[in-house]
Amino acid sequence: MVQILKFIEKCVYVVLILFIIRLFFMPTFNRPHPVSKKRMCISCMKTIEGAAELYKIEAGTDEAKLNIFFKTPEKIVEILTNEGYLKTAPRCPAAGRYKVFEIPDGQSGTQFDVSCDIHGDLSKKTVRIKPWEKIKT
Repeated sequence: MVQILKFIEKCVYVVLILFIIRLFFMPTFNRPHPVSKKRMCISCMKTIEGAAELYKIEAGTDEAKLNIFFKTPEKIVEILTNEGYLKTAPRCPAAGRYKVFEIPDGQSGTQFDVSCDIHGDLSKKTVRIKPWEKIKT
């Protein structure tokens, strides 16, 4: 009987130690890594860029639609959501705001560049992010 109680006591100590270790290390596992935040932001910017290109193609020569679209770069995401080109407005995981700018292109006329207040411009994100790379946020 005494051996069983000693064994149970040892098990309680082991469980207690494991619980304390879990308390210290679990918060770090639950927080998103800065690299994953940046990747998600880049993904959202690509989605907005595609929706903006589709909007421009479907608007065609409608000057009223295009003028509203290009004169308010900070409201383009709202316009795309209201017009049905985006189901929901993409949100930056670091709480940045998106803006869409028109870039003149020699061949096709215009292209779009999406920028985030925190993560920068989409046109400058052509380098692939490696998982081990540290990113300043």
